[in-house]
Amino acid sequence: MSHATKSFTRYYGLPNGAAKAYFACQTYLNHNKSAVFITAHDTDDFDNAAKEFAPRGAETLTLPETDTGRMNALFALISPAGGPRLLSTNYESLSTPLPTPQDFKNRLFTVRRGDTLRRQELLDRLENSGYGREEYAEAPGQYAARGSVVDIFCLNRPEPLRLYFAGNRVEMISAYDLDTQNTKEHVEQADIIPLKFKDTPATLADYLPGFSFIFDEPDKEFDLSAYPNCAVTTLLPSADGVNFGLKANVPFNANMDLLDKEVAGLQAHNIVVTICCLNRGELDRMGELAADYEHLKKAAFKISPLTQGFCSPQERFALITSNEILNRRYNAARVIKHFDIEGAKRVRFKELQAGDYVVHQEHGIGRYLGLEVMDKEENPTDCLIIEYRRGSRLYVPMYDFKKVQKYIGAGGKRPTLSVLGGATWKDVKSRVKEEAQKAAKEILKLEALRQATPAPEISGDARIEQEFADSFPYVLTPGQEQAIRETLHDLDLSKPMDRVLVGDVGFGKTEVAMRAALKVALSGKQVMVLVPTTILADQHYKTFSKRLAGFPVVVRMLCRFQTAKEQKAVIEELKNGVCDIIIGTHRLMSKDIRFKQLGLVIIDEEHRFGVKQKEKIRAMSAGVHSLMLSATPIPRTLNQSLASLRDISLIDTPPRGRTPIKTVVTAWNNDLAAAAITQELARGGQIYYVYNSVQSMESRYLFLKKLVPQARICMAHGQMNEKELEQTLWDFNKGKYDILLASTIIESGIDITNANTLIVENAQNFGLAQLYQLRGRIGRGSTKAYCYLFHPDWLLKKPAEKEDNFTDLAAVYWKPKEEKDPTEEARQRLAALMEFSDLGSGFRLALRDMEIRGAGELLGVKQHGYVNEVGLSLYCDLVAAEVKKLKGERVERNLQAKVNLPLPAYIPPDYLPDDAERLKYYKELMSADEAKTKTLLARLQDLCGPVPSEVENLTKLFLLSNRAGKLEIYHIDWVDGALEMLFTHRFKMPPAFPGELFNRFGPGNIEFVKSKNGDGVRIIAPECKDPLLFTQQTLAFFETILRQEK
Repeated sequence: MSHATKSFTRYYGLPNGAAKAYFACQTYLNHNKSAVFITAHDTDDFDNAAKEFAPRGAETLTLPETDTGRMNALFALISPAGGPRLLSTNYESLSTPLPTPQDFKNRLFTVRRGDTLRRQELLDRLENSGYGREEYAEAPGQYAARGSVVDIFCLNRPEPLRLYFAGNRVEMISAYDLDTQNTKEHVEQADIIPLKFKDTPATLADYLPGFSFIFDEPDKEFDLSAYPNCAVTTLLPSADGVNFGLKANVPFNANMDLLDKEVAGLQAHNIVVTICCLNRGELDRMGELAADYEHLKKAAFKISPLTQGFCSPQERFALITSNEILNRRYNAARVIKHFDIEGAKRVRFKELQAGDYVVHQEHGIGRYLGLEVMDKEENPTDCLIIEYRRGSRLYVPMYDFKKVQKYIGAGGKRPTLSVLGGATWKDVKSRVKEEAQKAAKEILKLEALRQATPAPEISGDARIEQEFADSFPYVLTPGQEQAIRETLHDLDLSKPMDRVLVGDVGFGKTEVAMRAALKVALSGKQVMVLVPTTILADQHYKTFSKRLAGFPVVVRMLCRFQTAKEQKAVIEELKNGVCDIIIGTHRLMSKDIRFKQLGLVIIDEEHRFGVKQKEKIRAMSAGVHSLMLSATPIPRTLNQSLASLRDISLIDTPPRGRTPIKTVVTAWNNDLAAAAITQELARGGQIYYVYNSVQSMESRYLFLKKLVPQARICMAHGQMNEKELEQTLWDFNKGKYDILLASTIIESGIDITNANTLIVENAQNFGLAQLYQLRGRIGRGSTKAYCYLFHPDWLLKKPAEKEDNFTDLAAVYWKPKEEKDPTEEARQRLAALMEFSDLGSGFRLALRDMEIRGAGELLGVKQHGYVNEVGLSLYCDLVAAEVKKLKGERVERNLQAKVNLPLPAYIPPDYLPDDAERLKYYKELMSADEAKTKTLLARLQDLCGPVPSEVENLTKLFLLSNRAGKLEIYHIDWVDGALEMLFTHRFKMPPAFPGELFNRFGPGNIEFVKSKNGDGVRIIAPECKDPLLFTQQTLAFFETILRQEK
């Protein structure tokens, strides 16, 4: 019982953590003494105040409970100090076993740029130091190794580091971005702080020589005798204690009148009052609020990390914090940072993952198991492993990767695995091919109907169109340029255009539509722009009117915001042909609407219209051009586009300056929601808060007012009066409110660049396209945007499996009906949205939606059975091929030769360990031209270090493969010192070809060979010739001869 023998000084008059930090700084740091503050409470308020009150040159530290945080703090303590230190910690840390300071120093090591160090030695030291190896280093204490690169998330850095090795030398060290994995600035060194020790005989006191100890409200049983001359702080006064004289502020509970009254009382006693705000956004808002209060506006305002305040009557000052005024009990940055590390592991997009169902064109439906390197000694190459029924496995070499497609069914059900080597798959494919022929005939009937109905002649006016294009204030992205070319080309054809334009929100679809609309209007025809909501109609009307001002085009709008008289006038202008472009909602489909000469129908937000509505539009616009716009087309539209029934243009290039949206999917958390809002307000931004229950929206409004009392909140939903709704949105747009609490009415048509945080409650109840559209409302500028998708806590928890000994036995006798679990669908939707956080991913998201929901219908009739038997991709390929055959057109094949040369050509797993990443690079390199190949290699080098010779060889073989395919060469092989090239049956040998070969290589070195797939030639190479070089030179020679013949 150490309290019996007093060897400490007791202090009171310290009402909170901030007051105790002020006491520690005044008593110790200001006298150049280091101190440690030990408490049983949370140290956040103390730490924030210590930063505010510590004198210049002093250092404030905290000892976290996590291993990584604790070791980083110990590293700081044993590092040389530039001034006094103040450390905060809890009582448990005093008895935590630790390594001795000397052992800690001995285990520390620093890697510097230019050091001589074997890469394997570094990996061994990281492992011995307790660092965990992962695919990607995403949290402190993790490392990853690829090729000649080692990624390390050092404990003392906010971002991980990438070390590049050149042999046994550290060539370069760079920090890199966690989300993009792209390197940023170079650094000189990486400090590897150990996490694991064999012996831990020391305690925290061994790291604190010369420190004074401050114990906050210790238990009576706590032994203070081991800490002579320490200080003890207590809330209650005592006869033997020293009164430090600080007083707590009264609770204000967001009552500004009470605050003004308190400030007046303090000012009357000549006490200087300072209002402490956490950031510039709060400072501005508090300044605005204070302007209406006589005494408050006389107070001083400043930005400060303080989260608690106090009053010092002796020193004549009072500090009041925004947290106290607004009754807030957390620090936004800390909550988000804590959640970011603990709860939001990054999800990376992987096109194909182990366990996914795939379709091999020749062998049927199997399960993808991963990649494996075959023939490691002689000629290593990567193979896809596919498992079939009864456990049979197929190893697919890289040149046949294109024969494998991910399986997407029509109803989102699991497929039946095929039997490898059996005849069943051929029968299935033959049967589906017959159905594809029927579908192709139906497509041709529709095509013939379109061809038979002459399209309106669209001549346009080249001079005015060019003038309009030149007036575009931004630089077109490559995706926009391509879409504009394709759309305007369709308008020149004699058949009606039927094109789907897919692009993320804000990627410039509207500009493409306006170019088409202007061309049609200048040709004397009318344009109908159909949108799903009145708000979007109003926005489009303003956009079209502004862009087309000064051009000879009349733009009108028809919607419910207008009076009956205004609507009647617009309808009359449509009949008379005065109106060139009409923008409106479903009102445009009413029976009283008549056009003088309709030439183009544009449907925006295509996914928001039902099938029946679109068929009604199609009926009323038969024989005219149509253009559909969407960020995430519905499965039926996407299916029709993939099957060549509709033309599709894809804008996947983000505008310059756009950054990916940070997406967090998590169970509901009050603190995180409040912190997310506060963080956005701090940078002067606004928040969309989606709550899709109009009945209980009022109670949610009151909840938000209590959660973030400093925020100005407005509500918007579809049951509001039109003018009230429009006024609310207008006010939010003008910055009168901070939070827009709304239903999904905001999904379309509200573009506010200042709103960059989106919060969605019960996100599991929304469709994938709906969530993607909602997320598209933010991140429209260069500011980093944040999307929080909250779901109930139970959603992602797996239910406990019941023990059932008869399950396996029952499966032998009957197959239970497979029912789709709506909860599982919701999980898949939310997981998909986290994967597709990168820019321009709406099209891929729509494909994933097809996987989850099924592929829909193609021609208005169901082909679910056939699609399920072979998968959507192969079915669409078969239909497209049959359409071309029936038209008498040649079925174009992007032929790539199979190239077998005696050299290692693959992506080594130790260079890029992640199977999904390797597969992605194989796919991209296989179809890349020289320019794209250089870009991909540069990306690989940044991620994994210098590109190894195996990858260089691989790219050369892929480029050879593409070049050879264009010459109708389907196979290149190196056999016993001779180069063998086989041609397809389509190859027509020019008469001069044999003679040229004999002249170049000599008659004795040429042999013509026969093959069941086409004839070829075998050329004996000189002994000194490198196979790759000889093949490249021979192929270049073939290209020259064939070009001359053409």
